[in-house]
Amino acid sequence: MTLVKHDLTTAGWTLIGDNVATISVQNAGQFPYYLNFNATNSAPSENFGFIRHPGEAPITKAAVTSLTHKATPNYVFAKALSKNTSVIVETP
Repeated sequence: MTLVKHDLTTAGWTLIGDNVATISVQNAGQFPYYLNFNATNSAPSENFGFIRHPGEAPITKAAVTSLTHKATPNYVFAKALSKNTSVIVETP
């Protein structure tokens, strides 16, 4: 398992989970971020996602399919909501 810190901006989606079945994510910044998923290694077309706030409990070893309605959410993306922030990600 690997822990990686990703710095997020509002400019675009950052790939934080590359073809994964499970993921752990924690907000390491002071501002909320969007979490979104895609079946391919291309950024989601939506400008929004599942919102994660600072201080919220981390998502821990969650099956990616349990976090979204998308059929094959193998790629996980994040984007800062209003101000730059960062996340800590653990993937197998």
